[in-house]
Amino acid sequence: MLTSNGKNGCQIELDADLSYSKIVGADLRCASLNDSNLTHAKLSYTNLKGAQLNFCDLESVNLTFSNLKNADLRYANLSHADLRRAVLQSTNLRYADLRGVNLRDVDLSGQTLIVLYYLNQHSLY
Repeated sequence: MLTSNGKNGCQIELDADLSYSKIVGADLRCASLNDSNLTHAKLSYTNLKGAQLNFCDLESVNLTFSNLKNADLRYANLSHADLRRAVLQSTNLRYADLRGVNLRDVDLSGQTLIVLYYLNQHSLY
């Protein structure tokens, strides 16, 4: 369920199942997507600046060219996600599962690189 929050972006019902959905180029600034299932979703060119994505299942999601600046992805499952050319400035990736994630040409400005512990050597092309 997508609803406007009256300011910037939208709010999505918690625990939403958006797996395999196509939400390309959407403005989801400050969206609350905690605990949502977005596996295999196509979210390329999406603005998720400041979005709450705690505990989300984002396995194999396509987030190419997306803006995740200041987004909160604590405990999110990003395994095998495609984040090529995404903006991850000051994004909170603490405890996120980043196995097999594609980070080619990603903007990691302001990122604490302790998360690299979770990456396998094939993630950074």
